[in-house]
Amino acid sequence: MIPPTMASESSSSHASNTSPGTFSVRVKMVDGRETCFGNLNPGTTVQALADLVVESEDRPGSGARIIHSGQILAPHLPLSYFNIGEGSAVHAVLSEPPPPPTAPEEEYMSEHRRQRGEPMTYEGL
Repeated sequence: MIPPTMASESSSSHASNTSPGTFSVRVKMVDGRETCFGNLNPGTTVQALADLVVESEDRPGSGARIIHSGQILAPHLPLSYFNIGEGSAVHAVLSEPPPPPTAPEEEYMSEHRRQRGEPMTYEGL
């Protein structure tokens, strides 16, 4: 399988960078930027496209929701399920990575482990 590719483009141009049997999809970001992802195939999952978007934005740990025709797409389904193919456009919304646990959460988790009989660890002592 040929790996998906990414090429930035403006909304006025539409260059196809695909191989036979593959297609490209335009992804519009909330801030108005637009990127074209090529070499996708009908079996490519929504999650795989979301991962490409996160990677292209250089935001490790983030997530992306893909929206098409006003619906947030289920990540485990293929793009073909939503009739996404050559020339389709989707929207992407990035989410921030989850924050590190706070002290009260750590205390709660320690108490939770103690109640479940899990061994306690004493890191940092």
